[in-house]
Order: sequence, then C-alpha cells, then structure tokens
Amino acid sequence: MVRNLAFFAVMSLIWGLTWAAIKLGLDDVPPLLLAAARYLLTAALLATAVRGAGAAFAHGRTGRTIISALLVNTSTYGLLFWGMQHVPSGLVNLALIPILLFAIAAFTGEERPTWRHASALAIGSIGLVGLF
Repeated sequence: MVRNLAFFAVMSLIWGLTWAAIKLGLDDVPPLLLAAARYLLTAALLATAVRGAGAAFAHGRTGRTIISALLVNTSTYGLLFWGMQHVPSGLVNLALIPILLFAIAAFTGEERPTWRHASALAIGSIGLVGLF
C-alpha cells in the first residue's frame, strides 16, 4: 500500500511539473517542435524500458498501436502545446484533453458516441466556462 502511494505521489509530481515545464519551454521553442521533442524522448525511454523488461507489443497490433499513439499525441498534445501559448496551462489541460481523447476513442472505435457522452462533455464545458 505504501509503495503504491509513493508511486502515485511521484507520478502526480511528474505530471504536475510537466505543465510548468511546457509553459516555460514555449518561451523559447515553437509548440509543435517542443511537443515532438518531448514525445520522441519519451518514446526512446519507453522503448528502452520495454526492451529491458523483455516485453513487446502484442503480435499483429504494432501498426495500430503506432497509428493510435501518433493520433493521440499529434492531435491532443500538439493542439494543447499550441494552445498553451495563449492561455494558462491548467485551463488548456482541463478544456482540451477530455474532448479530444473522446473524439479519438470514437474515431478508433473504442467508444460509441451516445447522447450521454455529448451531454457530459457539454456540461463539463459549460462548467469550465463558469469557472473561468
């Protein structure tokens, strides 16, 4: 239990600091270049960890996994990095991620859009407008 809490705390710290690092990086680097550099570095680290653990992609899914990863990272985080030039990082994160991830899940067939999804996204968006 303590180990899980420690992992959660470290993950939360890294996740939270990411947004500050992005905001600082945007002062000197164009948004899409910064996003590309971040995810190329991350991909290299993850590929090294996967090889070190002796793991691999499920047979026959490598292409689909790569395409999904490119869609998620390019669309959601590319737009997020671009948007962070103009508005506070927390607002960008709250506003874009749920909408874009749902759109990608629907596009890839992972989710079937329903009126409940649309209602939840609309209510969440209205709530954000009310907060900010």
